[in-house]
Amino acid sequence: MWVREEYGDYYFLYKAGDISEGGVFLERKIAKPNDKTCSVLKFTLPKSSRLITVNGVVAFTHISTESRPSGSGVKFIALSAQDRKLISKYISQQ
Repeated sequence: MWVREEYGDYYFLYKAGDISEGGVFLERKIAKPNDKTCSVLKFTLPKSSRLITVNGVVAFTHISTESRPSGSGVKFIALSAQDRKLISKYISQQ
């Protein structure tokens, strides 16, 4: 699954390594954790046509190891109840 991150006039595409109702791990995104820098994330879950749009902040950054690639965990801010249910259903089907 690909996630589009929008920040100001710029946008970036990242591969999502993990997703939960609380956030998403974006592979190869390296950023310092910061509760003040908010970006907009846009993505659709596999087998869904609904575009999920949510604000997010970097919660942690992971440097590559044998078992996991480098990237950042982004915490969702104010995810709608409908989108939370959709993500929860997607996770339960994995």
